[in-house]
Amino acid sequence: MVELASVDVDEVLTCIRTAVRLAQNEEEVRVRVSKCIEEKILKPLGITQVGHYEYTLISGVRVDALSGHVIIEYKAPGRLSTKSDIAKAKEQVIRYICEEAKVKERYKNFIGVIISDRIAFVRYDFREDSWVLRGPYDITRETVIKLVEAIRGLQRKSLEADALIRDFGPASIIARKVIKLLYERLTRSNNPRVVTLFSDWKRLFTQATGYSPEKLKKLKSMAKDCGISGDIDYDAFLFSIHTYYALIMKLLAAEIAYLYGQGKWLRSYVAELENAYLQGGINGLKQVLSDLESGGIFAR
Repeated sequence: MVELASVDVDEVLTCIRTAVRLAQNEEEVRVRVSKCIEEKILKPLGITQVGHYEYTLISGVRVDALSGHVIIEYKAPGRLSTKSDIAKAKEQVIRYICEEAKVKERYKNFIGVIISDRIAFVRYDFREDSWVLRGPYDITRETVIKLVEAIRGLQRKSLEADALIRDFGPASIIARKVIKLLYERLTRSNNPRVVTLFSDWKRLFTQATGYSPEKLKKLKSMAKDCGISGDIDYDAFLFSIHTYYALIMKLLAAEIAYLYGQGKWLRSYVAELENAYLQGGINGLKQVLSDLESGGIFAR
């Protein structure tokens, strides 16, 4: 069972799939799916700021979110299958956002969602001054998670040091889980490339810093915080920490470069990762990350 806070994603997925399967037209999709969203997502999250028109308008409550409102448009089954239908649906959502936002400066605070027997997302890219359509995608666990996150107002946060430390710092759940996983995979691996990279890192790191496990007294407590016990290989543990933060820094640097590049010559790598996950699940994400570690476009 997959959960986001108090939302049961599996229940949401089943409810929406069933609603769409039983619907015969756009109105039935709207009635059935909006009920799923209200009962399975909004009610558990305690969100009450919902407007019912031709579309559903949900207002967020997070002050640190970059998106404050979600507009959901509904289409009859099969109406996200052709390019012309997709283009019309996109333009309709854009019109709704423009009407609700009133001024262009507020476009970025809205996320548009189009739900039929598939699902798509619409967002204004202020860097390129254009509207971006993501999808349509099949209705899967991954796309439902995307929908739930959009409604929770957690899709994007302001890029602030305190938020980064809270979400990715040593005391965060993400850091502890990922570091533990990296450590376990490293210590159990017989892959020659993994062994070589680890040995090279250990040699260079020791030469550059004069490192030894005995000098880093906090390593033991950090390992305990990560749920690692027994006969700990502290070299491997420190390598896992470095690997985790190297990945975080790569993603952060790529996103900052995209933001300050004004979208003219770069695309958001985080968005590319998200798109790979929505299309191919965990295997799609793994493939893109493997490409990154292999040099990506620079190796081609």
